[in-house]
Amino acid sequence: MTFEEFINVYKKYGKCPGQMSKPGHTLNERELKTRYEKHSKPKEKKIQKGSWDDPKWKEVADIVWKRDRGQCRLLSKLKVDNPELYMYFINTNLPSLYSKLDLAHIIPRSQSAELYYEPTNLILLNRVAHSNLDTYHDPVTGKPITKEEHEKWWRYILNEEMEKTN
Repeated sequence: MTFEEFINVYKKYGKCPGQMSKPGHTLNERELKTRYEKHSKPKEKKIQKGSWDDPKWKEVADIVWKRDRGQCRLLSKLKVDNPELYMYFINTNLPSLYSKLDLAHIIPRSQSAELYYEPTNLILLNRVAHSNLDTYHDPVTGKPITKEEHEKWWRYILNEEMEKTN
């Protein structure tokens, strides 16, 4: 947009392009130029932490995805340890939801900012189980659970890794 077009918008609507409301006074030439320069300045795209535009997040996601072989850690474990519970989960949830995998923080982001990008603090979980665990619900049945039950589920999911490190 040229400065002349900017001025024409101001004259027609009583406010500059991009403004929500009319200013309390008539803008002079200097004020209009300042606002035009601000309006014309290229906007910096802010990269949100943990978004797919974040190169560090992509790198960590790749590490976790490879380590977990592109599979939900909970469902992989249930399939072997408890096929009945696994089938219950599969039969009571939409494939479009449990087939979506999320990077889930073991120690929540709110409790430890320094572990945000730490691959050992992330696992792949299906969207249903991840959402349920984050809201203190049983990851399989969706029923509300206590803090102790929540921790028990995490210990169950991580058991294999705990054994390797001990």
